[in-house]
Amino acid sequence: MRVGAATSIAFGLLMGCGDPVEVDLVSPTEGAVVQSPWIPVMLRLPDQIRALDVRMRLDGERLEDPLAGVGDRYNKWGGGNDWIATLDMRPLEPGEHTLELQIGGDGIERQTLQRTFTYDRLPHAVRLEITDEAGAPVSARVIVTRNGAPVDLAGPDALETDPRGRDANLHSVFVLDGAGVVYLDPGPYRLVATRGPLSGLGVAELELSGDVDVALTVPQVVSMPEHVSAELHLHTMASGDSWVPEQIRWASALASGLDVVVVTDHDKVTPVDDARRVLLDARALHALTGVEASMQVEDEEDDDGQSSIGHMNVFPTVSPDEAALPPKRIDAVSTYLTDYRQRQHDAPYPGLDGGAVIIQLNHPRGIEFTRAEGPIAGAHALFNKVGFDPARALDEGANAALVARDKDGSFTLDFDAMEIINRFSWPLYKQVRQDWFALLNHGLPVTGTGNSDTHALETEVLGFPVNLVRAPRPAAGEDLDARAFVSALMSGEVLVTNGPVVELEVHGAGVYGGPGALVDCSREAPRARVRVRAAPWVPVPEVRMVVDGEVVYAVAISEDARGPDGALDLELWWPVPVSGDGWVLAEVGWPLDAPVPSNYAAELGDYALVTDGHVPIGFTNPVWLDGDGDGSWSP
Repeated sequence: MRVGAATSIAFGLLMGCGDPVEVDLVSPTEGAVVQSPWIPVMLRLPDQIRALDVRMRLDGERLEDPLAGVGDRYNKWGGGNDWIATLDMRPLEPGEHTLELQIGGDGIERQTLQRTFTYDRLPHAVRLEITDEAGAPVSARVIVTRNGAPVDLAGPDALETDPRGRDANLHSVFVLDGAGVVYLDPGPYRLVATRGPLSGLGVAELELSGDVDVALTVPQVVSMPEHVSAELHLHTMASGDSWVPEQIRWASALASGLDVVVVTDHDKVTPVDDARRVLLDARALHALTGVEASMQVEDEEDDDGQSSIGHMNVFPTVSPDEAALPPKRIDAVSTYLTDYRQRQHDAPYPGLDGGAVIIQLNHPRGIEFTRAEGPIAGAHALFNKVGFDPARALDEGANAALVARDKDGSFTLDFDAMEIINRFSWPLYKQVRQDWFALLNHGLPVTGTGNSDTHALETEVLGFPVNLVRAPRPAAGEDLDARAFVSALMSGEVLVTNGPVVELEVHGAGVYGGPGALVDCSREAPRARVRVRAAPWVPVPEVRMVVDGEVVYAVAISEDARGPDGALDLELWWPVPVSGDGWVLAEVGWPLDAPVPSNYAAELGDYALVTDGHVPIGFTNPVWLDGDGDGSWSP
């Protein structure tokens, strides 16, 4: 649906110190023809302009975007800064419109930029009503397809406003509070509404020849009342490689079905107060602030021109003052961890006494930015950079340096959690899974997590994967219990899934426990209760049980195990082999020896459409086995 060519017109602003600087209005371009539901309004700014006063008028009327703002841009993508707002096209009448931006700021002479564009609205309104199984309105993501392929809803300047091209094609609309509209051409369409991996899909088949009302029901299929669903790695336009307008970023979060999102922009703490005030307060989504911290050393440059040996998320945090963060340039990873923990102690998050904080190692073996290019082993991959070898003991070779304590008692592997799934990468999941098992076997009880690491809307789909954290779910109007949330993450009371949900209980001599628990197995051979659940659209080929890093059971799941509605709810009991202290976890989904299928979309169907790159994976964190009955665990 992209029509027209993008252009950029430079405009001089006079700085108080003398030389004029250039500001480009990248979107919309003059004469653009727009058929999209929304477009970004983007100004390109030089480095020296970080605070900007922009007043917008559309056809002479004041246009407000309370979430518009400035974010910096990495040098690889042109440097400087971007001012980004959202222009919702759907309320506009078809025809020509004029957008005017009055620009000013400290030391800047106020100037005006103007663009004329045409809204060539498509002829037929599809009015959407989204409800849950009880008929209550809910927010959802709706994917638009035609003749089996996603419909491109991106604007005419998509590649200029997202230079990485991750959102060059958009096929989703975000419907808030159960009501929305999308305009389409005549013809056959299939609409698919989703609220994340725990929900069913609302599906409508249309032969569009006029305006139509479409009601879609998105039921909750997998109920987890004792858990909150959390994304622990989300980027906003404040990151130097993300350009999603804030209105759309938060709409995508509200439509994801998540309970909690942690905002972790690159090397800065981004306040979420405006988002709370504008969009979140009346809705059941809780936002925590964090930071994705880059650890940098001399003489090595990554793909963004930075010398990074790895990234770690630190959350929850409070101060938006970048100067208060530890310096990115480091002598040792252990010192970096100590600095962040001390900072949290000095400025604790409300409700977290003593500076409690989660430090999560992100993508330790690299990043798979797109399935086409495969994993990039050098992309902020700490384990690759420091030479961690999961096949060797921690006191051998390069591993020994990773557990050597510094003067403060910290060491390189002294993080609390680690991303086992980052984005959709199946090859990296299998590699990092082995790293994680090695850490557990060596006595480092690191919590396994999974995150979308989303910078965009379609390439990294928010809510896939998701962390199910055993913590109280707040009632409407209540705050998240941050203390319980952090405590559950720290102790490993977490399930991770991008579709299938697996739960584990280990039953010993009159006692039982789930992930994070220590179960006495000294008086009676323990048994494991494994429950597997999935929505009808989620493939679940196999369930496995892992003891001390080895798969001891792997059972194929027949489609005959599904109920009449296609949902899966399967319970298995397995004996747990125990020889001394150990650990056990359950894993479900794609067989470990199977690649991503070459006919991905055809084989995985709606799962491929909704998740855009994933294969189904779910796992629990470990249950600790007390084999000698001494009430403690040792590796």
